Amino acid sequence: MNINENTVLPGFIAWLICSCNLGIYYFNCYRLFLQTIKLLIRNDFMFLAYIGAILKKTHVGDYIIKNKILARLFMKGIDCKNIPKLEESRNILNETSPLPIGTSIVSNRNKNIMQYDLKIIIPVYNVEKYIAECLKSVIDQDCRYKIKIQIINDGSTDNSLARLSPYLDDEKVSLISQKNKGFSAARNKGLETLDSKYIMFLDSDDTLEPNSIELLLDKAFADNADIVEGSFNYITKNGRTKGIVHKDLNNVSSELLIGYPWGKVIRATLFSRVQFPLDFWYEDSIISYLIYSLSSNNSTISNSVYNYRYNSSGISVTSKQNPKCVDTFWITELMLDELGALKLPKTDRIVNLFFSQVILNFRRTRYMSDEVKKAIFVQTIYLIKRKFKNCEPSKKFDELYNSLLRKDYKAYYMLCTFL
Repeated sequence: MNINENTVLPGFIAWLICSCNLGIYYFNCYRLFLQTIKLLIRNDFMFLAYIGAILKKTHVGDYIIKNKILARLFMKGIDCKNIPKLEESRNILNETSPLPIGTSIVSNRNKNIMQYDLKIIIPVYNVEKYIAECLKSVIDQDCRYKIKIQIINDGSTDNSLARLSPYLDDEKVSLISQKNKGFSAARNKGLETLDSKYIMFLDSDDTLEPNSIELLLDKAFADNADIVEGSFNYITKNGRTKGIVHKDLNNVSSELLIGYPWGKVIRATLFSRVQFPLDFWYEDSIISYLIYSLSSNNSTISNSVYNYRYNSSGISVTSKQNPKCVDTFWITELMLDELGALKLPKTDRIVNLFFSQVILNFRRTRYMSDEVKKAIFVQTIYLIKRKFKNCEPSKKFDELYNSLLRKDYKAYYMLCTFL
């Protein structure tokens, strides 16, 4: 059977219908599946990512993993030659994108007199299109609590400063301007003074829902919570859709919280020794690894509190083959090192978070060279040996864990694609 790229999509759909709905596995379907995967891996990364998302949503990926014949056929399309040695793999990653020197740990910050119930930190960089809407959503809040709106202008070169100027007359608003240093540095500037009971982060192209501050703080003070997170919405050019929807709960596991800094209030003292690491992509990782490890009393509310604007120029959309994608591994390594430096335990949550991160790291670097993907594979095995020698993940990650222990690149590749 000869297959060209024009037959890949209908052929693949035909295979899915046969395998999922009819349960008929003809030899020609197997050959079609194998050749399709080879074409996708070699030539059409976007289509592979799209199909991967569909398979995950429909649980077809789970079926492929459990079906030995299909799993073997998929793995035949994966090149496992030239796996680098440990030192060589480190060099490959450093040559692709050097390890940043930033850290998430700071000396104990001075605990200032608590002047506010909440400080809202809003980094601003070239967001003239959205900043007015963002600030209006905060200033128009009905709220009995004392709040401070801390804007950090991170060297904007567009009209952002002019657009936000009318809001500076409000006594709640404070502006700091600095040379462009990046998102982490801007947030860290707002964290230098811990003069509020709680902290909220708001991205300058997003907005708050009406009454969100009151709802979050009511829950925070009622439960004496370290973190209170609300539900949120996605905003796209096609309108608004529901994101995560929470229930009204107290004393919840941090595993139920999303790993972003926004959409929640966080007890300010949790940042006494923690900051966003400079020069890293994926700096939000500190929330899941460090801040959630420091918190002990978390709550959620069902109300939507945050509108997250899908950014078509954001890292997750535009990065693809950017060398800085390697930061996804560097930040993972940093988080594990700094958990140790802060003397925070490697709980079951952290173990499972790490293996979820392994899959995420694979997907973030999917479009990079085989050499880089294999280098991350080798370095991940070394991380497990260093950090998780006597730890095992939940059953969900058993096969992935074992594939790494036995250095099986093909199985690792398949599992990271479909889990």
